[in-house]
Amino acid sequence: MFNQALYSKVFQLNKPVLITGASGTGKSTLAKKIHENVKQPGESLLHLNILTLNKNLFESELFGHKRGSFSGAISDKGGFCAEVGNGTLLIDEIGDLDLSMQGKLLTLIDERKYYSVGCTQEKKFLGRLIFATNKNLEKLVESGLFRKDLYYRLRFYLIPLVKLSDRSDKFEVVLAEISAARLRCGKLNAKSVFDSDVLNVLLSYDWPGNYRELAHTIEYLLILEKNRIEISDLPIWLQEKNLGDLAPKGLFNAALSEFEETFFKKLLLSTSGRINASARRAGISKVTLISKLKKYGINRLDYKSLEKVDMANGF
Repeated sequence: MFNQALYSKVFQLNKPVLITGASGTGKSTLAKKIHENVKQPGESLLHLNILTLNKNLFESELFGHKRGSFSGAISDKGGFCAEVGNGTLLIDEIGDLDLSMQGKLLTLIDERKYYSVGCTQEKKFLGRLIFATNKNLEKLVESGLFRKDLYYRLRFYLIPLVKLSDRSDKFEVVLAEISAARLRCGKLNAKSVFDSDVLNVLLSYDWPGNYRELAHTIEYLLILEKNRIEISDLPIWLQEKNLGDLAPKGLFNAALSEFEETFFKKLLLSTSGRINASARRAGISKVTLISKLKKYGINRLDYKSLEKVDMANGF
């Protein structure tokens, strides 16, 4: 769950946040959300991706340089540390940073100061630091490819993001992404219905590209603007998979039952077990609600003494 107060305390201590996870799990998205929830007016988020830089230019890009400090330095350059000001600097793909350059970050993290290339004047870093990687930094440390002292500094507050294929609530994630995609595509009131076979495929596919791949697939299906989305509407690359293996019979119904049971338990928790309030909140009749509770063996009295809590998933 996203915790604005906790992130604020981390940054008040001038400590970094490290976000790890496979490609497509939402590392940049989470970094943006953290920034949006802790920033002050006028503060910006700058994104420095290690993979887009020549390793020899990393120091210059991050810290800036003085004119004439190296071949090609025809003018002074401020660098990301200066440009970000009091904002947030996201250093992405930190696991791919060359070993020779990793030591340059220690002083920046520990003492909040840095030196531009070719300059002896100390400069203060005023911003927040967020690092992200899809690499296993512990294994890189063991293999000697990542500095142990830097790793320990980076992981002051570690946020590991889970792959979509490892989520136990995958059905809910897919439904949430369909709703989110409708908003992005301007189709909040779209009537497109996803055939159960299509949902089976969406649930069964392992999504190596994680949430980003899922989002792109659903957006593609929505722009077809069809009343009913069927197997034949799936992208060709997904149709080419062995759909018989991807969509075992009964998977959709099993997932739907699991979702319903979880939904009604959370519903009762939010209303302290009150039937009338639960029925109104769910938008169903009292009779239907009682029937569902009996189906899943849920006793509303188990929730009467529980306090209302926030059950939101996600960041």
